[in-house]
Amino acid sequence: MWYWFLSLMCRLYAYTWRVSTQEKNPVGDRLSAGGIIICWHGDLFPLLMTHRNQNIVPIVSRSSDGELLTRLLSRLGYECIRGSSSVGGKEAFAAAQKVVAQGSIVAFAVDGPKGPPFQLKAGAVGLARLLHCGLLAMAVTASPCKYFASWDKFILPWPFAKVRLRYLYLTEESMQSGQFEQKRLEVEKQLRNLSLGSGRLLDG
Repeated sequence: MWYWFLSLMCRLYAYTWRVSTQEKNPVGDRLSAGGIIICWHGDLFPLLMTHRNQNIVPIVSRSSDGELLTRLLSRLGYECIRGSSSVGGKEAFAAAQKVVAQGSIVAFAVDGPKGPPFQLKAGAVGLARLLHCGLLAMAVTASPCKYFASWDKFILPWPFAKVRLRYLYLTEESMQSGQFEQKRLEVEKQLRNLSLGSGRLLDG
């Protein structure tokens, strides 16, 4: 009951936002046959609230906080994969392969679950290279908003805020080029650049 009520409050809260995007349907247009989404951990709340019912399967840690988040996300229409770079990573990676192979979209918070902030971990890049698929990078800017003093500098747009969703599609061909570490650093830089203007980046 509590999670149902909280999910209702989240939906009503997000409904007040004035959301704009640079593309009309970037997830459906870019990842219609399945694929991978990447974002920073601090952007999760507005991105999850604005991309419901789009065949997206988030990866959520096996921590107690992750359990609470999974229960909330299930009320918001998401199915989740449990695991992270610290616990259950191999199982989560295998489950993510199946999700993409079945035509769904797996979502990575690439600096989670505990940071360092704005440093991209290897999982999403490794999966993209293994499955020969592209990545859809996502970022958020909002005004007015609150940036929390948490490790991820979590963003909370205020009610009726202007929320700008930003996207960058990294093609299958681009993900296969270069050495792995070179590619990981390149994708990290591209996601950082996409997030410029958020007002809380680049000191992590």
